[in-house]
Amino acid sequence: MLNPKEKSKFIANKYPCLKPTDVNIDYVQHLIYLGHIITDNMSDYENITPEVRNMFYSTNVLVGKFYSCSPNGKLTLFRAY
Repeated sequence: MLNPKEKSKFIANKYPCLKPTDVNIDYVQHLIYLGHIITDNMSDYENITPEVRNMFYSTNVLVGKFYSCSPNGKLTLFRAY
């Protein structure tokens, strides 16, 4: 079983030190909740950066796979998609 200190976190240090029990709750700059990065300044830059990286990776994989394909073959595959 997890300690309440390990499970509970606050995003910004705008509140006084909270102690619902005898344990201090940590303040953090960002945390990951359900796969999304939540930051204290409410920007989504840290969420977008990994998505852009994955998009470039996928594009480079496709370029590598269809590198030796003829232009007509590429057009046929593009139109079929």
